[in-house]
Amino acid sequence: MAFATETELEAYTGATIATDRATILLDMATGAIQAYTNQTMTFEAGDSITLPGNFGHLLTLPERPVTAVTSVTLGDTALVVDVDYVWDGKDGLYRGTKVDGILSVNGPDWLVNGWGDWGGPGAVVTIVYSHGFATIPNDIKGVCLALAARSLSSPDGVNSESVGSYSVSYSRTGGAVSLLSEEKALLDRYRRKVFA
Repeated sequence: MAFATETELEAYTGATIATDRATILLDMATGAIQAYTNQTMTFEAGDSITLPGNFGHLLTLPERPVTAVTSVTLGDTALVVDVDYVWDGKDGLYRGTKVDGILSVNGPDWLVNGWGDWGGPGAVVTIVYSHGFATIPNDIKGVCLALAARSLSSPDGVNSESVGSYSVSYSRTGGAVSLLSEEKALLDRYRRKVFA
């Protein structure tokens, strides 16, 4: 689902745009934002993911913002919230127990696999959680609209063209759906860093 609507794009550009063209432009702009941030951004309830375990106490969920954690399974063992793991209210799951509101990461040895780890790299952790924005924030929507509008006015990245003694001038983005450095700076707070 695109981060802005056809009506919003028309209001932003002051032009009437065919629905199919607006849809393509907004979808391309949304895709560019998602690729840059490594996030889907839109709300998804009950998303099931599988992550490798680790020997540490922290497991970071890939999509943000996290709005709820429904279940966590380590191998074949269903873990109990605040007993076997604690959600930090952001994007982290800590392997431990909560005693009187305080996280005990290396807590009692009755924890599954003990000592507050996620079973090591060979373990499989399955998490069902909800994430994303029910309403896309205005800064993200603004970048989407600006990118779609640039693509509308210059789909091939050409700003001007002359015929006599042929001349052409390209946009500073280098293409129709390239993010400007200012737009990247706006999106950086949503970006999830990925290391290969």
